[in-house]
Parts: sequence; structure tokens; C-alpha cells
Amino acid sequence: MSLEIEILHLVCEADRAATVHLASATRPSGVRSVIRVVAFYQFRDGRLCLVDELTRVQQGHDGDDALGSLQWRVAGFDSAATRSSL
Repeated sequence: MSLEIEILHLVCEADRAATVHLASATRPSGVRSVIRVVAFYQFRDGRLCLVDELTRVQQGHDGDDALGSLQWRVAGFDSAATRSSL
């Protein structure tokens, strides 16, 4: 599978960033999917510690939304403190 990312919008401030981007995937069968992603990122000590994404399939199958979706936190990161500081 090949994957391409096209950044449409990027905003950065202090230890946070946000993007709107398109994730385009082409399967070995030639079937193409395009997923629109709105993402928020946070960094701590120079490392990525939070990713929160909202996805929408623009082309492809409904199950393809997982191709552009990711939400994770680094172990020990206090997400409640982050939410209160936003």
C-alpha cells in the first residue's frame, strides 16, 4: 500500500500544532482512498506526546477512516492537565 499526505493547513504555537491534511492511500489492487484529517499535536521536552485526530472518508469505503485515524498518549502524560490548560 502506498500512502501520501498533503498538508492543507498548519498552525503552530508554543508546544502545540494543528493540521488539516489529506491522507491518500492506494492499495496493491489499485483501489484508492482519500481521508480528510483534522489533527491536534502536543509536544513535551521536544518530543511528540499527544496526537488527537478526527477523520472523514472523502473517497473509498467507510472502513477506510482507520487509515487516517490515530489517538495516543505517551505513558505518564497527564491528559487531564492538558485539557484544563487548553
